[in-house]
Amino acid sequence: MRSLNVGEAVCVPVSAKALWNHSGILARQGERFTLETGNVADWRDAWVKASPDGQDHVPWVLDNKFARSFLRYPHAEWYALVGAMDERLDTCFLVGRSVTLEAGHGGELCFFANDALWAYGNNHGTLDLTITRTG
Repeated sequence: MRSLNVGEAVCVPVSAKALWNHSGILARQGERFTLETGNVADWRDAWVKASPDGQDHVPWVLDNKFARSFLRYPHAEWYALVGAMDERLDTCFLVGRSVTLEAGHGGELCFFANDALWAYGNNHGTLDLTITRTG
């Protein structure tokens, strides 16, 4: 694992099938980053098309409070790109297509497609995530 210098950027692949995508990048509390997605390929949950911001049209069966309670990060849309520190769900934050982040906790930047923990078997797609340290 390594830290980034201010102004340094790396590009890491993210798979929608993986429960956790490890970036290998250590963020220290208070450091600032810009995270931007690119090269999004076939990002979908089963047959439902999505983007890093989430599903384009949430199926009615998932569009309710009960179903949303199964999301790993219920504050983001189904299939949105979410980040966390060291696989800790209490540090989750929405990445979406892009986000500016000030690390509230230190740890490795990790990422996942927001889905129910038991539902990753039908996930498809990859994207590239550019992580730039800005401060």
